[in-house]
Amino acid sequence: MSETTDKFFNELEGASDELARRVERFLIREARLLDARHYAEWSRCLHDDFRYVVLNRFTPELRGKLPEHSVDNEFHTGYALQFVEDDKASIEKRLQRYTGGLSFSENPAARTMRMVSNVEVGVERGAGGGHVVARSYLHCNRTRKDNVIEDYFACRKDRLIEQDGTLLLTQRQVLLNDTVLNASALGIFL
Repeated sequence: MSETTDKFFNELEGASDELARRVERFLIREARLLDARHYAEWSRCLHDDFRYVVLNRFTPELRGKLPEHSVDNEFHTGYALQFVEDDKASIEKRLQRYTGGLSFSENPAARTMRMVSNVEVGVERGAGGGHVVARSYLHCNRTRKDNVIEDYFACRKDRLIEQDGTLLLTQRQVLLNDTVLNASALGIFL
């Protein structure tokens, strides 16, 4: 799912209403766990092979060229430097710093409010079985101390797998609406 294109999403098999509701409940619960700082419980929502990427967005130069209106042309994928690129092990180290008071960006702890919307769910069939793919919008408001306020708007593309009757995130790709971050550090999970 390294592509950012909606064409990929549109080619997926449709999900049942029941599965779509389960995924939506999963994403809302995940946001609640993060906002409540229940990091250990949130970590259990992640598959052992979880990959988390916040893609670097840029504004393409269009002078002298026919404009391509696809948002895909605004994101670096592959080997380009990203805002964030983590796996489950590095996320768990970050969580230990947060809960141990060793993270400058989370000391004092930020207050966050995540709103998840526009959830679409599809199923990707492959040789190794099936993955659930979800596309959603996220608005995350983060306040820290008394006067630091940050708002993040993003499109998220998640890949989930069912394991022992439980949905787990295996991959999250975050497409921020911003090209330049005004935050001092991107220390929260989007």
